[in-house]
Amino acid sequence: MAKIQLLLLDEDHFYAERLAAFIKSSKFEERIQPKLFTKTEYVDRLLETISDFCILLASESFLPECEKYKERLCMLSISNILLADELIDPDVPAVYRFQSLQQLLSRILDFYQDKHRLHSTPSKNTTKIVSLYSAIGNCGKTLSAVHLARELAFRGKKVLFLSLEAPSFAFHLLQGADPQHFSRILYFVKSMPEQLNSKLGMFIKQDLRLGIDFLSPCHLLREAQEMSAEETRHLIEALVAMDSYDFIIIDLEASLHVRISQALKLSDITLWLVLDELNCLHKTKAVMKSFGVQSGIHFVLNKYTGTIQNDFGSADIVLSGYLPYMPEWKTVHSLEPFFTGGIFPDQLMQAFEANQLKGALV
Repeated sequence: MAKIQLLLLDEDHFYAERLAAFIKSSKFEERIQPKLFTKTEYVDRLLETISDFCILLASESFLPECEKYKERLCMLSISNILLADELIDPDVPAVYRFQSLQQLLSRILDFYQDKHRLHSTPSKNTTKIVSLYSAIGNCGKTLSAVHLARELAFRGKKVLFLSLEAPSFAFHLLQGADPQHFSRILYFVKSMPEQLNSKLGMFIKQDLRLGIDFLSPCHLLREAQEMSAEETRHLIEALVAMDSYDFIIIDLEASLHVRISQALKLSDITLWLVLDELNCLHKTKAVMKSFGVQSGIHFVLNKYTGTIQNDFGSADIVLSGYLPYMPEWKTVHSLEPFFTGGIFPDQLMQAFEANQLKGALV
């Protein structure tokens, strides 16, 4: 996710440097790139070289010189006086200098999100939702989801990874996952849904090794179980509305919970993993009946050894892809072996691309 440029035009060098240092040492570093200025002409020179919609935070003494910027960026003033909401100019909102830097930056981002929505020209959102699901556990769903996200990113796609499983093995695969983030996201989903769109960016992290963005997986089973279908829809639609990604890859839980069925309904394509086991066939058929027939579902046989023992046709399962059995993954003691060797991701991408064409997602 591209960082938002925050241009701070302030005569108080001490304060400006303190704010920049705080950004670089906090969670805001993933979202904001600060640049410090003491003269408007320096801002002029920068704006001649960029076209991004950025934030200009200017102290009150610079406001008359900054009027010319109002239409092309999110312009805010930093005030030494705490103003009542009704006294704040909606064209150039003021933020209070002496509040905590955490609160200051959160408020700045709220103003930015509101202004950015008004500034942006309407466009057709092209983000596609791809879910990975299985009717039973131990199908390799989470590893497949992470591998798919990684391979798409390596092919130049912008990818966000979301896990709706709890607890999730993905937590251990993603570098920098925060066990508290999903709880805080759910707080906004449940209690302050009108602020969710402006707050989500604060919780998006980057895994530079995999080349993807992600939301830290849910850490508490109780919180996942309490998610409603409407809350799930709100979260996924808010991520799509960001219009920042080519693909949102969702790792679903092997359950019939409403958050899972809702995610399946919202998915453009679902790779439903199955195993060559009688138990898997029976459960898959039962779950399909429970969910009802949905478009965009493609069955992929995982742990394929070259021969098939069970009659998938008897369960109305048409296989559209095959993923190889990886016996070496059963005895690993670190995460690295999961990401070495090309046969599994190659086969996974073949299955995805074949089904992507069927789903008309290209």
